[in-house]
Amino acid sequence: MSSSRRQEPSSRKDRSGRKDRSGRKQRSGGGGAPYDAKLGDRFETFDRNRDGAISQRDFELMADGILRACAQNPKSPKGRALQDGARRYFEELARIADNDRDGKISRAEFLAAAQDTLKSGQHGFESSLRPWAEAVIAVADRDDDGRVSVDEWTQVLTAMGADRQQASSSARGLDTDSDGHISTAELLAEARRFYISDEPVDVFTAR
Repeated sequence: MSSSRRQEPSSRKDRSGRKDRSGRKQRSGGGGAPYDAKLGDRFETFDRNRDGAISQRDFELMADGILRACAQNPKSPKGRALQDGARRYFEELARIADNDRDGKISRAEFLAAAQDTLKSGQHGFESSLRPWAEAVIAVADRDDDGRVSVDEWTQVLTAMGADRQQASSSARGLDTDSDGHISTAELLAEARRFYISDEPVDVFTAR
């Protein structure tokens, strides 16, 4: 029976980190759905210590990295807002995803929570993610002019774990009028689109 089944194209490998037909690296547990694939990437962004789970410490490390990249004082209002946003985001995720209450969120728990609270509509984004996204953008917007330069956003994406070249390309892609800047409203809209749609939005994606 197994010999009569149609075989997968030889160029499509398994999900252990090898490549598919497009040449894109497949991540373990990413699944076939576009949403799960990009949220699997996001899980790896958040898992800073690479222990296979997201903890409060991972969010603290990511916030610290962003503050360093943007030369922002952790004790400044923006620094405190970023740290608070990181804490609130993890606490909200843990509340809805940490089923065994061990203080860590597994990949499976994270993907399920994203499907239930973020992709399901605006409320999930507004209540759990928006404070973090706004704080990240505010840290990057050093002169508070409502815009983030392409270079500033590249630094943020790199601090979040993106490859420098991919981060630069992603940031430049948002600068639609090629003036070297991206509006904060545009960045928030893209963040929202990342979490509530199946579209392969790269703005916040680490590679």
